[in-house]
Amino acid sequence: MILDFSITQKVNCAQVKLGSCVAILKRDAFPLSKVTKEEMVEYVQVTQEVERALAKAFKPDLVNHLALMFFDKHIHFHIITRYKEPRKFAGMEWVDDYNPDPLVQQREQVSQEILNKIKEEIKKNL
Repeated sequence: MILDFSITQKVNCAQVKLGSCVAILKRDAFPLSKVTKEEMVEYVQVTQEVERALAKAFKPDLVNHLALMFFDKHIHFHIITRYKEPRKFAGMEWVDDYNPDPLVQQREQVSQEILNKIKEEIKKNL
């Protein structure tokens, strides 16, 4: 799901963790040092809203925020939910292997229909 932070929120297509999203700066900027103080204040507000929505929707045990930008040279933060126990949603069981690197878990491609359900569940709780 894209979070706007001057910003846009987007559900992560890989969905290695249920509810993982990406907050994307609306304007073109790179590297991270190009983000303004005002945009970072807005990111904090977006983070608070999204974390509340994720807590209501999926009850993660932890939420990680990563700013990697290895390939996409555009400011964005991965918002990654972590779970100690499996969750069931949209007819699927979501298991977190709890690897320290939250992006390495492999999972089958999630259909657009499931992605839409995840997005709607988060939006419903914003």
